[in-house]
Order: sequence, then structure tokens, then C-alpha cells
Amino acid sequence: MAEALSELQAAASDTLAALAGSYFGPVMRELQKHLRPFVLPAEFTLLTLGKVMAASVYRCVPFLGITLTTMQTVMRGIDDSRRQGAFCTALECMCGAISTYLRSWERSTYPQITLQRFSAYLLPMYQYLISAWLPSEDTEVKLAVLKALGPMLNILLPRKDLQNQIYGDIPLLLAQYGENIEAFYITKVLGQILQASSSNNPIPAVHVEAISHTLSYQVTSKAQWPYRLCRENHTEISHVFLQLARSHPSELLGIFHRKLEMGRGDTRVGILALMSYVIGAEVPGMASRKHLCIKSVKSVLTDGSPRVRVAVLQAIGTLVSAGYLDKVEGWPLNYIALQLAVSANSLERPMRSLPLGGLLEKMVQKTSLATLEIIIASGRGISQFLRKTLGRSKEGSWSQDLSQELGRQMSSYANASVEKAFLCKALGTALAMSKDVASVTGQLRELLRMADYLNGAETECLGSCLQLCARDQLDAILRALGDFEEEMAEGEDSWHLSLCKALGLNARRMDTALTLRFIESISAVSLAVQRSGESQPHQLPHKQVLLSQLLEIIKAEPRSSLLSPVRQEAMVAIGHLSKVKQPLSCERNQELMEQCLDSVFSLPPQEFTEDVGPIQTLYASTMATLEGLMQMLLEEDETPERLQGTFRVSRCLVWTRSWAKARRGAGCIQAKPIYCFLSFPNQTQIPPGQFSTLAGTLGPYTCDSLGSIRQGAGDAIGCLLDIQVAKQPWTLRGRDKVWALRRVCQELQSADPEEVWDASIKLAKIVSRALPKTEILPFAQTLLESLGAVSQACDQACVLWFHTLLTDHASDLKDTLQAILSITSTYLRCMEDPEPRGLLAQAVSLLAQHHQEAVVTYLLQRPLPLDKDSKELWAALAAEDFFQDILKDLLDRIPSGPAAEQGAETQEVAVANPLSVVCAIGEVVMRTAVGDALGSLLPELCYALLYQLSRTPDSDTPLPSRAGRPLASPKGAAPPPSTPRSLTVAALRAVLARGLQDVARTLDKERGWRLLEDPCSFPEGVSLLARERALVRFGSRLATYCELLLS
Repeated sequence: MAEALSELQAAASDTLAALAGSYFGPVMRELQKHLRPFVLPAEFTLLTLGKVMAASVYRCVPFLGITLTTMQTVMRGIDDSRRQGAFCTALECMCGAISTYLRSWERSTYPQITLQRFSAYLLPMYQYLISAWLPSEDTEVKLAVLKALGPMLNILLPRKDLQNQIYGDIPLLLAQYGENIEAFYITKVLGQILQASSSNNPIPAVHVEAISHTLSYQVTSKAQWPYRLCRENHTEISHVFLQLARSHPSELLGIFHRKLEMGRGDTRVGILALMSYVIGAEVPGMASRKHLCIKSVKSVLTDGSPRVRVAVLQAIGTLVSAGYLDKVEGWPLNYIALQLAVSANSLERPMRSLPLGGLLEKMVQKTSLATLEIIIASGRGISQFLRKTLGRSKEGSWSQDLSQELGRQMSSYANASVEKAFLCKALGTALAMSKDVASVTGQLRELLRMADYLNGAETECLGSCLQLCARDQLDAILRALGDFEEEMAEGEDSWHLSLCKALGLNARRMDTALTLRFIESISAVSLAVQRSGESQPHQLPHKQVLLSQLLEIIKAEPRSSLLSPVRQEAMVAIGHLSKVKQPLSCERNQELMEQCLDSVFSLPPQEFTEDVGPIQTLYASTMATLEGLMQMLLEEDETPERLQGTFRVSRCLVWTRSWAKARRGAGCIQAKPIYCFLSFPNQTQIPPGQFSTLAGTLGPYTCDSLGSIRQGAGDAIGCLLDIQVAKQPWTLRGRDKVWALRRVCQELQSADPEEVWDASIKLAKIVSRALPKTEILPFAQTLLESLGAVSQACDQACVLWFHTLLTDHASDLKDTLQAILSITSTYLRCMEDPEPRGLLAQAVSLLAQHHQEAVVTYLLQRPLPLDKDSKELWAALAAEDFFQDILKDLLDRIPSGPAAEQGAETQEVAVANPLSVVCAIGEVVMRTAVGDALGSLLPELCYALLYQLSRTPDSDTPLPSRAGRPLASPKGAAPPPSTPRSLTVAALRAVLARGLQDVARTLDKERGWRLLEDPCSFPEGVSLLARERALVRFGSRLATYCELLLS
């Protein structure tokens, strides 16, 4: 019966909508009669209104204002899901009609209505939808709200004054993922918000991490419930990341890099695909950060998963196409060649033994060839022109003559030049078109014989030539390669062959003895070249290749143990080799520092090594070698770019090595290597923003359980301070400053925990004094980001350093206060350990001592009912000596009588949501001591709460629950108050329990609280309160209270 009625209503609604096409006025007037203020409309009425307005856009304009205003008055009373869904559907249709009107308002005969006016109608409904209906447990309601939000945001987001408010709703939208609804609609709304954010008003950077983590998890996780991915959702996710790249490119690339380093399998595949999409879109500002893109791709080159290898190959192709790899040499071609070799070797085995019957390996092979095509495409146009020209020539000798001339011209150009690369491709094309196979074979044999295989650029040129020639001369190429192999096997020039074979060995398969001999040979050759002197300067043509081999050897070393001197000897050889002529580029120098530091950082500290004697000695000598290598590499070039790169390396390495990993034996943070290169004399400046990041990352480790970690962190911070304050005012000068820092670092090594804590706080104060005002917020964020990642001692140090920052810079926090409060609340929500949670709440109290009004305003904006975090923050304010000032501030924010309501607009302090203030008063009073704590505020508090109780709506509807924030009461206890009246009565009960205990006990006995909570018996409850004035003897305070109560 119900289903038949629903179908009948739908048919009637469609009929009325069609009838409105010819008789719009009568139909609309009839619908307006059924849509009355504060009267719940029928589902049929809402759906029909939406259809009529969507079908008659320009004729409905005069009715839009009154219709939207009336809908504002009824939406708060709608509590059934079907009517809520109909309301959202109607609102979706109306917003679509408004957008159509705004695009072509000239077609309407009605006076123009501006976007500002429409947005004023819609904003209250948007706020209620996002805060009350979206967190609903009903999936259909959630879906209807999300569908309505899209058209609404098209009208609201163009107003920049509303954008920041909408940005604040991003966490609530992210919380909806996993609620068993289609993710596409959530992603579409996020995409709208990000699309509206411009360079002048981008979304706050604090949201980038959350958005990236949530959406990348959908892309990288397997298709499991509730993430039923569809093509549209994947497209929208890519669009969201594209917008993030436009507004926060550095932050997004940093997140990509961390996920690629720490992720595995599907995570890496998804992140590489997203990064390729962003790079291929040619987002402005990304090209200047191409080194970060290249570094991210390089971080996963050793992953052997076929799907990851395919993704890496595709990413390399995108980098080349976008022009991020100006000179395609070295690692991209080596990687492609390796993948082709691995795939070919794997496909030789029976297909049944391979995953998916070898399909994945075939895909690797296909993608490798496609990427190779992209790399050589820079000269393809000219090569095709040559091929067509030679093909039209009837005389085959012209191709032969041209190839010989091209071969002679090649010797005139440098190996890495663009001209030689073109000549190689042209030569390959000319040889391919020649009809004299014997001549082609001979010329190819000569090319193979004369090539320098230790030169990457020449090897690349030779490869491009052979590839183009192979299109029509494959037999000639195979014959030439066979002849060349026989010549090399029979020749007496064995040193060249040996060296080529040694360089061709896989560094990860060489045994220790062979590896050490190879390293010693490189060192010997490098020293011999250096000893040749200035009179006969020599260069080592294969220097870059040898450096790459040494880096591969270092990478092949085990990251969790130090079993041989290979790592140390390789760093020694790098030092010798880098001094040979042909200075290293800034990027190459940076790569050497990063790889060597990373190799040593991966080792556990000396305290974790079980062996003694030789291993301890090897550990110390390896650290000393690293120190010397870092100093030598830094002295190579003291340009500002190289020094800034040094700080970027240090920040990245400190950030990625956590103490938690060390306790699992996977690696640890080693502050001493950072101290090594921070202490070099040529470190004269710190790039903007780096001091706060490094000091904030190292600071918590000054309270670590290991003395070497504490010492290294203290020494590194000391070097940072020396550099930071070199050109800034400093309270300690000369030997006094050095002595103070040295004494603090010595105290950090103490076995007494109290002395360690004191020394850490002293160092925090010194750092705080040297911190520029512009780096306060990054420093605070860096400190709190370490929470939960290391140990309890380091967590406490994080918060204590945070306290020190807030205390020392209290007067400088005006502009960053809201951001600091938001960050603090975010990490309070993530923490489970009660001690750091308490310290974070105390940090908010510290802020309130100097910025009370701003802190109270921020806390009053938190949703109701108050969750655990909000209650802890109010409790922290109540524990301070100025809690009475907090209560006065709260009383000033709510009207306490008709006169106060009329004058609320003239108050200096903005009037807040009365119910939020009531709940705050209850939490603050509840945490105060029983007795005389409330003082003279008791009468005003009682009167204000009773007045608010009399003004509270007579509704038993509970406040909407908050997604992801359960408010469950302890087992066996009564459920917490959830309606406006019950929350107000709970606050009044707390006030009387602290100020008038006898009255509170009497109300407990005579069920006075229930009388006050029930609107029907409210006067009886007030009378009971009034009678109690004869039972309590509190003199003038009670008299004042009674006067206020009975006035």
C-alpha cells in the first residue's frame, strides 16, 4: 500500500511540474500555500517545488527568496529521513536553477538578484546541513546532503569572504569516507572546494596532509568495502591532487616522496600514477621543483614488484615528456635496460611459474619499450625526414656516402652535446636505408670498436644509432656485434675488458673481497691522476660512471648492521674521486651527500651494537670517514645553492629516521652526522624556514633515553644556533655564549633524568630566543608532529618545548593564534597517552593567560555536545588562577535578560551561541573546588542559567551526534545530557553543587532537576528553588541571588 501511494505521489508531482509549464502562476501559488513558516512541509510538496523551479528557471525567480527563507525556518524541525532527503533534493534543484539564472540573468524580466543575496539565503542552510545532517547515521540522508552540497557550493564559493569558513569543513567531509556511501560524491565536493581556492586564497596547508592521505589511500588500497572505486571517483581524485599541486606544490611533493619511501606495492603504484598525472598536466610552479619529482621516482628504483616497475617506467616517460630530464643520461636508460633484461630472463621460464602467467612481465617489457620511444623522440622528426628523403633516392650509394660523412663529423663534437646526439640518430637512419649490407656491417663494427663504454653520453648515442639502424639492418647489427665480441675475447688489451666486466657486475652480487679490491682500484687511480700535478693535468673520462658504481655499492650494504669496511672504503674512494678534475655539479654533489648520510643514518647507534672491539672501532672509523667526506664535499663549492641544499638534505634525513624504527632494529636518527656538517666553517647562513624545522625536529631528542642521541641532538642544535644568531642580536656574547651552550650539552649527557630535563628546557629557551617571528608557526607544528612517533620521554619533551615557545613568544602570537590552537586541537585528538594530553591542554591555558578572549572564542566554536577533547580544554582553563575571569568572559557572551538581548549588538564581546556558553560554564564550574570558589559570580551564574533555561525551546530532540566522536558514558552510568534543556540543567546543577550544596541536595531529594528540565513543570522547579532561600543562610549573597531570581 505504501509503495503504491509513493508511486501515485511521484506521478502527481510530475504532472504538476508539467502543468506549471503552461500555468506556472496557479501551480506555484498552490505550492506556496503548502510551504508555511515553521510548519513541516510534506515530502510531496518539497519534491514538486524542486521540479517546478528546475523546469521554469526564469519564472520562479520572484518566488526564490520567500521559498528559501521559509525552508530555513522548517529544516531544523525535520527529523525523518524521507523528508530530509526530499528537502535536499528540492534544495539541489533550486540551487541548480539559481546557477542557471546567474549565468544568464538578462533573460529574466524580474529585477536582478545578485549572487551575494542568494548566498545569504543559502549560507544558514549550508551550515546546518554540514553540521547536523551530514554526520547522520542514515546513509540515504548523507548521500542526499552530498548531492545538494555541489550546487550550493557553486553559489557560495565565489564569495571569498565565505571560502575560509568552507575550508574549515574539509575535515568533516573527509570523515565521511568509509560511511558506506559512494565516495565519488564526497570527492566531487572536495574538488569543488579546491577548484575555488586560488593563489590569493588557497586552502590552509594544514589540510593538505589529511586530504592527500585520505584520497591516496583510496587510490592505493585494493577494491575492498567500503571503497568501491568507480572511474568517476578516480577521475575526481586526480582532479583534487591537481588542485593541491597548484596551491601547495612543495607540500604535495613532500607527501608523495614520504609515501613512496615508506610505502610498498599498491601504495607506490598509486602515488606514482598520481604524480605522473600532476606532472603531465604542466601545473605552473612544478617545473621549478623538478628535482623533487626526480628524487621521488629514484627512491623506488630498487622495488622489484612488476606493477611498481611499470609505474616507475611510466613516471620516467612523463618526466621526459614534461622536460624535467633535460639530459636523459645515466639512471633512466640504465633502469630501462635493466627492466628489459629482467623481463626477458623471467619470460624464458615456464609461464605457469610466473604471476598471472607472465602477463605482468610482458607489461614491463612493453612499457620499457614505450618509455624508450619517448626518450628518443626528441630527434624523431628530423630522423623521419631523413628516412623519407633517403627512401626516395634511387641511388643507394648516397645513403652510404652520407653515413660515412656523418661518422667523420661525429668526432668533432663533445659526447654530451646535442649535435652529437642528432648525428648519431641521423647516422642510424642513414645506415638503415643503405643497400650495402657489408658496408653497414663494417661501419657498425668500427663504431663499436671506437666507442668509450665508460662514458654514459657516448653509450647513449651509440644505443640510439643502433636502435634506428635495427629497423632495416638487424642482420648487419647482429653480425657486427658478433665480430666485435670475438675481437674483444682474443685481444691483448685485457685491462680494458677487465674494467668493462668489473663495471658491468651487479654491485649487489659482488662478494666482499671483490668489492673491496674494486674500491681500492678506484682510489689508487684517483690518487694517481691527482699526483700528475698541474703541469700535466689529467682527467678521468669515466668519473661519473665510477661514482655511480660506488653509490650502488653503498646502497647494497645492509642497512641494519655494520659487518665490513665496505661502506667506509667506498666513502674514502668517493672522496678521492671527487677531487679529480671535472668538478661535480651541484645536483651530483647533493646526491653523494644524501646517499652517504642515508647509509650511515640507517645504522643503529653504538649502544645497540652487540659486538665489542672491532665492530665498535669500525663504527667509530666509519663515522669519522663520513665527517671528513662531508667536509670535503662542502668545501668543493660554497655557493648559496649548495649550502641550502645541505640543509634540505639534513632536514629530510632527520625527518625520515624515527626512533620508533630504531627500537624495531630498522634504523634510527643519528644527530652526530648532522652536527658534523653543521659545524663546518663555511656554514654561514640558514635558508628561511630551515632553522625552525631542524631545531623543532631535533629538540625532542634532547630527552631521549640514549646518551649519544641526546649529545648529538644538543651538538647539532648548538651549531644551528651559532649559524642562526651570527647576524642577529644575541643576549650571550663570545665566551659566555659558548660556555652556556657547552654546559647545556654536557648536562644532556647526565644520568640524572631531572638534570636532563632541566638542560633540555634551557636549550629550548635559547632556541626560542633565536627563533624569528615568521618561523613560530612552523616550529610549533614541527614539534607537535613528532608526538607519538618516538617515545614517551620525547613526547613530553615535544610538549615542554612547545610550552617554552608559547611562554617566550606570548606577545607575538596574535596573527598565528588561531592556527596554533587548531594544530594543538588536532594533535590532542590523536594522542592517547594521558600525560602528553594534559600538557597539550595546559598549553591552551598558557595561551589563554595572554589571549583570553581569542582562546575562549575558539573553544566556543567547537560543536556540541562537547567531546572529550573539548571538556579537557575547558577543564585546563578551570584549573588556572584566572578561572573567574573565564567565567566573567562567558557571562558577557550571553544575554541574561530582555534588556541584555536588546543591547547584545552593542557589546564589545561578540554574543556566542547561548547553548555553547552554557555548556562551557558547566565544564569550567565542574572542575573548580567546592566552597567559596565561585564567590560573587554565584548569583549571576544562577540567574543567567535559569534565564537561558526559560528561553530554551521545548524540544526533546537530541543534538546531532558527531561523526567519529563517540560520547559514550561509562558502563552502568546514565547517558550524558544530549538535549538543550538537559545540558542547561546539568550546568545549573554544577553551579549549585559548587556554591549552594544544601540547595543542590534538596533538589536531588525532591526531583527538582527533573522539574526544571520538563518545560511543563519548569515553574514548579523554580518555586522549589525560591523556597530553599529560607533553608540556607548565606547572607547578602543569597539575597542578591533571590532578587535576581524573582525579578
